[in-house]
Amino acid sequence: MGIIFFISCGVVLTNSVQSQVLPVAVIPLTPISTFDQPKIPASELNQAMPLSSSPQNYAIDSNIIPAPIPEADILFEKECTPANISLDQSMACTTTVTNLSAEEFSYRLFDLMLPNLFIVEDSVEGGELIRNRLVISRGRLAGGTLATTTISDTNKPIVYNSLAELGVPPLLDVQDESIINLSTLAPYVFNDEEYTTVGMTSNGYLIAGLGSNEDVTYIPQIFPDEAIPNNVIAPLWTDLNPEIGGNLYAALLFRDEQSWAVFEWENVPAYSAAETKPYCVQSCNDTYTFQVWLKTNTPEQDITFVYDHMDSEGATTDTNVGAENMNGTIGGNYPAIPVSDAQVSVFHSPGIAGESHEITYTAEPLYPEPWFGCAQIKVKMSDFNGISYACANGTVTE
Repeated sequence: MGIIFFISCGVVLTNSVQSQVLPVAVIPLTPISTFDQPKIPASELNQAMPLSSSPQNYAIDSNIIPAPIPEADILFEKECTPANISLDQSMACTTTVTNLSAEEFSYRLFDLMLPNLFIVEDSVEGGELIRNRLVISRGRLAGGTLATTTISDTNKPIVYNSLAELGVPPLLDVQDESIINLSTLAPYVFNDEEYTTVGMTSNGYLIAGLGSNEDVTYIPQIFPDEAIPNNVIAPLWTDLNPEIGGNLYAALLFRDEQSWAVFEWENVPAYSAAETKPYCVQSCNDTYTFQVWLKTNTPEQDITFVYDHMDSEGATTDTNVGAENMNGTIGGNYPAIPVSDAQVSVFHSPGIAGESHEITYTAEPLYPEPWFGCAQIKVKMSDFNGISYACANGTVTE
C-alpha cells in the first residue's frame, strides 16, 4: 500500500471565504472482499422480497417466558452482587427500568426471589415487599427524546478533489449490483458507533461496517426503512452501472493533522433496461461524479457529500439521498436531488433517555444451593401491551 504525497499550491476551488481542505497525503484503500448480486427486474422485486406489516402480540399472563419487548423501547435490568455468597453473607439487588421511547407509559413490576433467599424488610426502596420474597411496583415513566438524523446543505471547507488526479488507482473489476468492503485504516463515527470498515456499493451508497449481497439493491429506500439494507450512507442511491463506464475510488486523505476516508463515484452512468437505451436514461453522455467524506480519528460524526457534476436526476428506478441507523428505525432524507457543485452533510442528534425507576433491596440466604431471581415488567403504551423479564442467578455455599 503506497502513500502518495503532493504539495498544495493554495488553489482556490470555490468562492467560499473558508480555507479549503486540500490534501497533502493520500493512502489508497484496498478491498477486503467483494460481492456481486444478480439484478432482479423492478417488475419482479415486490414478489422477490415481500414485506410483512403484521403486528406481533404478546400474552400478558402466559406461563412461557417471552422474548424482550421489541415494540416497546425500554431498558430493563436486574443485578445482585455478589452473585456467589456463603450463608453468613448478604447480597445487594437492584432492578431498573428506563423509558427509552418518546412516549410516556404505565408499568407494573414484580421482582421475585426463590425460597433459599429472603428479602430484608427494612432494606426495600422503590417498591412494596410482599412476604419477604416479592417486591412490587407500579407507576408511569415519562418519555425522552428520540435520536434524529437530518440531511441538509452545508458550507464546510471541503470541496471535490478528484482522487484520480491525486494518484489514487480505481477499484478494479467493479460489477453492476456489487459491493466492495474496504478498511478505512482509521476509525470514523456514524450514529454514535465507531467503525473501521465500509461497504461501497455500485449504486451510489455506503454501508457502515461490512456489507454483503443482501445489502445490494438498485431500488432506493425512503429513510428510515427497517428492510435490508440498513446502516446506509447514501450520497446518490440510484441504479448506477460502473460495469460499463466510470470508476470507483477510495482513499484516506490527510491535511493539517486531520484525515478523511473519501469514497468517489466518478463519471458513472445510470443503468436502464430500455431496449433503445440499454445503459442510459436521458442520454448516453449522462454521468454522475460525487464523493462521501467520512472524517476519521474524531469522537463526533462528521459526514459530507460533495458533488462534482450531476447530469440528470438518476435512473428510472428512482433516487434518494440520505442516511439511516443500523436497524432502520431512524433516518433522514434530502428533499431534492443535489445539483453539480452542491455540498450536503449528515447530522446526528443522539436521543435522551426518559424517566427511570429503581428497586433496591438486600437479600440474605436461608440454606446453601443455587439461587435464581427474576423480575417481570408489564408495559402499557398507547398502541402496545407487552411483557418482559430480567433475571439474575448465583450460588449459596456453606
